[in-house]
Amino acid sequence: MKKELPQDSGYILIHRKMLDWEWWEDHNTTRLFLYLLLKANWEDKKWRGNEIKRGQLITGVFKLSTSIGLSVQQTRTALNKLKSTNEITIETTNEYSLITVNNYCDYQDINKRNNKRITNEQQTNNKRVTTTNTLNTLNTLKKERENNTLTKISFSKRKNITDTVLQEIADKYQVPFDFVTDCWDSAINWLDAKGQRKSNYKAFLSNWVKREKANYILKSKNNNFGRRGGVVDVRTNN
Repeated sequence: MKKELPQDSGYILIHRKMLDWEWWEDHNTTRLFLYLLLKANWEDKKWRGNEIKRGQLITGVFKLSTSIGLSVQQTRTALNKLKSTNEITIETTNEYSLITVNNYCDYQDINKRNNKRITNEQQTNNKRVTTTNTLNTLNTLKKERENNTLTKISFSKRKNITDTVLQEIADKYQVPFDFVTDCWDSAINWLDAKGQRKSNYKAFLSNWVKREKANYILKSKNNNFGRRGGVVDVRTNN
């Protein structure tokens, strides 16, 4: 029996110029970006009729948070920094987030003439890895959703507010996904400042989004509205 290569075999290229990168001294952002480079597909692959291209990966904020050892808020902040300088783009669906490492080919470009041996080794190491990072991540997300349904999670813990829950609330109130994630960040900050806990974080966040949306609509109709700085004071017991 031939021995199968481990899933994470192979390597990526890191240029020394990265030491001059604007986010290099921001350890959280650098850690996240290196992780994205390591986990992104090295070649285009098909999954359920969808093409996940070279330099792309499917994941979620909470999975990223767990994988790189940062809090959810720290992870979101690092993602927003990478988006702001066009290092990555993010497309969100009801099930997952598709992250594209922009200019991935520039980072991982190999001169075929001078580095033919390196290229051949990379192709050999990855040839027999048939289960991609994307598929494993999707299976994890699917299992998470199934577990949520089977155990009827009461949303008494913050970690139960997954991307799927955030998207559900966004659909309910017909607001962008990023609007809901911003509300969740504000809600967490408010709870931490007050030292409070909630028995149902989903209901709490849903109420927060509802009020923020109403506040935004009122501000749009009346430019003089918003003396409270656009922050809705939510003190629900849900």
